[in-house]
Amino acid sequence: MEHSRYSRGEAIVLREIWDEKIWIARPATVIQDSPELIATYVPPNTHAKRHCGAHGDHVTAQERRDKEWGLQDVVSAHFPVIKLVIPGESYSVLIFRNEGDDSFRCWYINLEDPEAPMHRTAVGFDCTDLLLDMVVEPNLKDWRWDDEDELQEAVESGLISQAKAKSLYAKGEEVRDLLMSGKSVFNGWEHWHPDRSWKAPTLPAGWDIL
Repeated sequence: MEHSRYSRGEAIVLREIWDEKIWIARPATVIQDSPELIATYVPPNTHAKRHCGAHGDHVTAQERRDKEWGLQDVVSAHFPVIKLVIPGESYSVLIFRNEGDDSFRCWYINLEDPEAPMHRTAVGFDCTDLLLDMVVEPNLKDWRWDDEDELQEAVESGLISQAKAKSLYAKGEEVRDLLMSGKSVFNGWEHWHPDRSWKAPTLPAGWDIL
């Protein structure tokens, strides 16, 4: 079923799905929804739903394999986040800003499942995050991997194959080079600021229905 494009300023939900179950659900505001780029904005201190295990926030590999996790109310971040996605691609580029002075903090490359790229739903967009991420500094020269320990745990437990993990590293390096060229569709968005008239988004009705 095809869903209509979203309008600028519309409240939606960005969901991360794992094995056909909600992992994270964050309300967001649409900045742009076009064939070339989808851009959304999550204000600081946005109330969201996030996975939790039997003994706290962390969900073990076994709990993830057995789909034994719950959802808890959380504040998604204390700083604003812009999410940029080229439709059909298996990654997103996030822009993090600093809490307080709203200055540009870093680029964050989020690597996702190429077999389930971000797709449109009746209430927003869904994707499957594959744990490995990359941080690129504002100077577009310095960078580092993030969450390698989580990826390794997933590989050792059989949740993600070694081949897929290797492909994530390759994709991350590809996106890093694109971003660091300064000529990508993502460059320039670090100067974007939200419309002051926008209200904080909340989870829309049906956010929990897959």
